[in-house]
Amino acid sequence: EIVTNLQRFAEGRETLVRERVDLHAVMREVLELVRGAFKEAGQEVEHVDAPTLLVEADPALLAQALAQLLRSFRAALGPDGRLVIVGEPGVKTQGLVFMLDGALAEHQDDWLASGMGFWIAKQVLEEHEGVLVEPEPGEQAIYRVVLPTPEEPLEE
Repeated sequence: EIVTNLQRFAEGRETLVRERVDLHAVMREVLELVRGAFKEAGQEVEHVDAPTLLVEADPALLAQALAQLLRSFRAALGPDGRLVIVGEPGVKTQGLVFMLDGALAEHQDDWLASGMGFWIAKQVLEEHEGVLVEPEPGEQAIYRVVLPTPEEPLEE
């Protein structure tokens, strides 16, 4: 599946299946799958899932990007590390903020090996006109996933 997606990114074929989704809802689904890995590593994850953050996205690809990021963050956190995820609503963009407390030094082997996860996440976000904002060297380990807000209002 990863190789197929990498080929799709490289060749630019296939179109996204876009629908309106709440970033928090996608994050909750991904966390259900990966929370156990954090717990096994002695790490804590807190997700504050309000307010609603509506974006137009391919939910499966977005979930894959978030899962890759979480895998990378889990590798970056020490045994007693903590990851806090909060929403960042805006007028033109919606975002998720990932704050890592207890991150290991970047030279750790697991951290470097998970670089592919960041690459995949960045490619998926770029395909959705979004970005992954990374901290500058020496800054606190805070990452942001930012996606555009749908241009048309929701139908009632």
